Amino acid sequence: MNRNNQNAGHEQQQIQVLIVDPFPIFHRILHKLIRNRYPHVIITATGEIDQAYKIIKTESPGLVFLDVAMLPQNCMAPIQFIKKRLPAAVITVWTTHDSNEHKKAARRCGADYFFSKNDSSCLDLINIVNKVFT
Repeated sequence: MNRNNQNAGHEQQQIQVLIVDPFPIFHRILHKLIRNRYPHVIITATGEIDQAYKIIKTESPGLVFLDVAMLPQNCMAPIQFIKKRLPAAVITVWTTHDSNEHKKAARRCGADYFFSKNDSSCLDLINIVNKVFT
């Protein structure tokens, strides 16, 4: 797990981001994109869904990036879990499993956004972060 907390004593509202992805390279990409624009954001990253569940039970991320490809059995269960625990959280599914079936299922389960790792640009991700943080 990778956790960064800058400006902890700063008076502005602390916004939390949770990145759940099995590949550390995506942790670094998202971390850099977010940190460059929003240095006050608390970013937590994990490659394990069980660890993500623990984080969601104890913290309140306002934005979650989730790769559903790491869950071959019931890949939509984490979306439902997050929405139940944190109804206001913005869930962004960011995955290589980008079929229309996956997109529709993610939306039905409560995902706010769905991006393909194959086709999305950094600008797409920045736009989501801007919507959440402004």
